[in-house]
Amino acid sequence: MAIDYKGLRIAVCDDMEADRKTLLKLLNKYLDMHGHLAVIDQYISGEALLAADISRYELVILDIYMAKLTGIQAAKQLIQRNPGVQIIFCSTSNEFAAESYDVNALRYLIKPVQEDKFFAVLNNFFHAHKNIRT
Repeated sequence: MAIDYKGLRIAVCDDMEADRKTLLKLLNKYLDMHGHLAVIDQYISGEALLAADISRYELVILDIYMAKLTGIQAAKQLIQRNPGVQIIFCSTSNEFAAESYDVNALRYLIKPVQEDKFFAVLNNFFHAHKNIRT
């Protein structure tokens, strides 16, 4: 039985198509394994993400290194407009890991993202989200 998270919306923002596809594949695998329903939107830049209605997102999976805005810069603007959003950073480097605390990131994962680590973070998110909704 699928669990309806009442319009749960997730954004995946990464300028590299291959990385975005990998994250989407892992995210969909996790959702299918656990019977969760969610709408997933994709963005190729921080600017594109911030131009959207970001108030609707409960979870944003965000790359760090992008052309204009870094993931940290985008996240700072994101949480100003949507303080309850949870953020998972994915990066090829741990250079900005300490800064991720400034935006209360749920986790900072190094690419290539390992399925077990990604799923553990999603377990924490969905457990907390379920407790908030019930």
